[in-house]
Amino acid sequence: MEQEAVFDRPSFTSPEQQEAFARDGYVVLDARVPDDELRALGDFYAEHERHYRSRRFAGTLAMRNATRHRTAVHDRIGAALAGVVATSLISYRQYCAGFGVKAPADTTALQLHQDITMVPYDANRTGLTLWVPLCDVDERNGCLEALPGSHLVNRNPRSPGMPFAYEDQAERIRGKHLVPVPCARGQVVVMDQALIHSSGPNLSAEPRVAAMAMLRAAEDGLVYYHRTEVDGEVRLQRFSVPEDFYLRQELGFPPHAGELVGVEPERVAPHTW
Repeated sequence: MEQEAVFDRPSFTSPEQQEAFARDGYVVLDARVPDDELRALGDFYAEHERHYRSRRFAGTLAMRNATRHRTAVHDRIGAALAGVVATSLISYRQYCAGFGVKAPADTTALQLHQDITMVPYDANRTGLTLWVPLCDVDERNGCLEALPGSHLVNRNPRSPGMPFAYEDQAERIRGKHLVPVPCARGQVVVMDQALIHSSGPNLSAEPRVAAMAMLRAAEDGLVYYHRTEVDGEVRLQRFSVPEDFYLRQELGFPPHAGELVGVEPERVAPHTW
């Protein structure tokens, strides 16, 4: 049974983009990151490229014992995206950001998934992920691939380590319903964090580098769901966590800070694609 997402306030300054986002769960903004900010962001990445050398996919948010670097990346991406966020979104704040880097290889596909739940679904507005490539991207070098409207289906809490809810239908989704989202350098894709998405392998000769930022509405807080076993059954422990939590937390591990505010079963909304 599908779940209806109801939010009290709009998230976008543009009514047309608000309508498209509500329908599809993602939108490519009209505004782009200015060239000078893109150059600064590219220079910053080049200075820290050693952290991202990988045969497959490397991401800031998955780094362990790297709080200083993660914070520096968060600040640099925040500065680069500040103008776009201010003009395109209504009272949203970045709480975590990082690079996602795909090495040139045919093994770098990112499988279908939904982002973990970081903003509670009983909040006034949804949590957002911004995705900004530092080079032109298409299906050859691993652009985003989105399942339009999927943000409305499974809005149950998701924790690190939780398997993809519709893995038994992944082949059908990929073959019939997935839409590529090619972008020019500096274009900004905004996604609902419940959107089902993926990206293909990087079959080009150069690394594909993208900046990602996670945003919450100013009036809402943050949560972290820890997947654990209670009395022989999988449960999700819900923690209310501080603003800098995701700059320090190692995903999949018990929270380093926060207050336990509830425990609930792991649930998936049934759906046939």
